[in-house]
Amino acid sequence: MSEPLNVFITPVPSTGTRRCGVKDLIDTAGIRTTYGSRVYGDHVPTADATAWARLKAAGWTLVGKTNLHEFAYGTTSQNEWYGAVGNPRDPLRCAGGSSGGSAAGIVTGDFELGLGTDTAGSIRIPAAWCGVVGFKPTFGAVPTDGVFPLVPWMDHVGPIAADVATCAEAFAALADRPLVSAARPLAGARVGVPRESGDLDPSISGVVSAALMRCREAGAELVLYDHVHPPASALRLRQAAVAFVHRATYPTRRDEYSENVRRKIDLGLEPFSHLEALAAWAELEAWKAAYAEATAHVDVVAMATVPIPPPLLDVDEAVVRKGATLHTAAFNYLGWASITLPCGADARGLPVGLMLSAPSDDAVLAVARSVERLLRS
Repeated sequence: MSEPLNVFITPVPSTGTRRCGVKDLIDTAGIRTTYGSRVYGDHVPTADATAWARLKAAGWTLVGKTNLHEFAYGTTSQNEWYGAVGNPRDPLRCAGGSSGGSAAGIVTGDFELGLGTDTAGSIRIPAAWCGVVGFKPTFGAVPTDGVFPLVPWMDHVGPIAADVATCAEAFAALADRPLVSAARPLAGARVGVPRESGDLDPSISGVVSAALMRCREAGAELVLYDHVHPPASALRLRQAAVAFVHRATYPTRRDEYSENVRRKIDLGLEPFSHLEALAAWAELEAWKAAYAEATAHVDVVAMATVPIPPPLLDVDEAVVRKGATLHTAAFNYLGWASITLPCGADARGLPVGLMLSAPSDDAVLAVARSVERLLRS
């Protein structure tokens, strides 16, 4: 099942019982690591990324380098060089990106743990669209050395699995910290819910609303708050950061980049004065402070992970990019922990994800355990 879905860029023979698929953005010593690109098609690292080294020490065995959107710069995992990652729930649709292979391989049974990265939703988007669990820890909780950067001040490394328990176990190894095994009872928990949800596909909205009503019936207090999206100027900061990361190979090797990624890096090369950049930083910092204040009275915030369904494989990624990241990117800017859980299926029979986010890894994992148990009962 996995081969036509293009789960792997480089499969690795393995006899281990705890199987892990590692996103091909993450260095693995002696094993080709392409970053999903043509530029690094023959690249073989000499050392493991710390994140993968820690999982190996915890007993996980590598079964392959998983496919992704080129350089992790996209939401669909359509890869010109290694094939588009199909969605195992509907192979005519995208698995999501950029960690598409790391999510799809959980569903196909190729591995029990996927290691991914998340800069604006790249763990949570494919996990939601494939119907599995994806956890983006707080910024800095998991080392990113040995991981090809996208936007260094927004990059996170985290796990994807079939359940919260496996994600929590992997996170403990990745962050070199104790396991969060306790569940936070929903009775008395204060769950922040965005006051407006007009950006949601109606079918997805219904599924998420039903999941939240079950949480309320279990004793959670749903607290409405004003969810304000990050300022538009912050996008220019991200685009400029990507262009800076690629300065050694772009535009000098422009023809070796896919058209999709070229278009986005070119945006980062547009003139951006120091004053404009400082103004954008100031606006972003003000937004972060305001968002933290608006949600200071809740334990977690909850919303649909992705407000749109997985698109068809031939979609122009630029068309769906804004919608795919509309909810997820905020928590990369904030550096908060954020997890997606399957909460049902939309009218098309496609998975819908419920996203829980908070400034604390422990808080998110503890509430997620209870929500998962409730939704699976």
